Amino acid sequence: MPRHAPHHAPITACAIRLLSLVWLMLTALPAPAAPGGAEDTARLARLAEQWLDTRHPWQGPGYDVRITAQMPDPRLRLPACRQEIDISLPPGQRVGARTLLQLRCPDTPGWRLLLPVDITARAEVLVAGQAIPPGTALTGAAIGRQWRDIAALAQGYVDPARTDGLRARMTIPAGAIISASWVEAMPVVRKGQQVSLQAHLGSITISMTGEAMADAAPGERVRVRNRQSGKVVEGVARPDGRVETLP
Repeated sequence: MPRHAPHHAPITACAIRLLSLVWLMLTALPAPAAPGGAEDTARLARLAEQWLDTRHPWQGPGYDVRITAQMPDPRLRLPACRQEIDISLPPGQRVGARTLLQLRCPDTPGWRLLLPVDITARAEVLVAGQAIPPGTALTGAAIGRQWRDIAALAQGYVDPARTDGLRARMTIPAGAIISASWVEAMPVVRKGQQVSLQAHLGSITISMTGEAMADAAPGERVRVRNRQSGKVVEGVARPDGRVETLP
């Protein structure tokens, strides 16, 4: 089934650095140097990386994830925080290829800092081995498997282990990662096809034959005309081509 990667808003590195500096100027209160001196900016970067390492969506052995926090501007000269630094996602921010974290020192007075973090998440994905026309099954030379960075994918990708019964909804360019929005399930029931229509009444199953009135993929609703009575009923297409009536 298709997997989905989280959506993130594109933010340029220059804009993030400027936003971080402005945020600090607005929220950090002036204070004399703390007894511990200035905050270790390398420590802040490590804390941000460690925080994201357990919270990003690409966990497990099927991913190769690299997290790199950008070093804060040393001109900020943040006082060393005496308490544990609080880390969170700013409102509206999601984890993606470029993630913005908020670091807050709860001292009185304290400070706030917006820190950009870059993430690469490589995984095995399906790639179009050639241009794939609409309606083409995802089989054979049409597809291949490659390790690619998926952190920036906004529309998810197709699980390479579950391509059976999928076809292209639109033209897929050669070399492109096959997006979940570019494919659809192939019909298991065709319009005009004779199908087995089953109705369940408690523990009793009644079977009859009918004529499908439209194409339907597994899980889709389809109307079927009972050939004996001429009555039209609605059911759900199953992967084996059967149609089960709705209760």
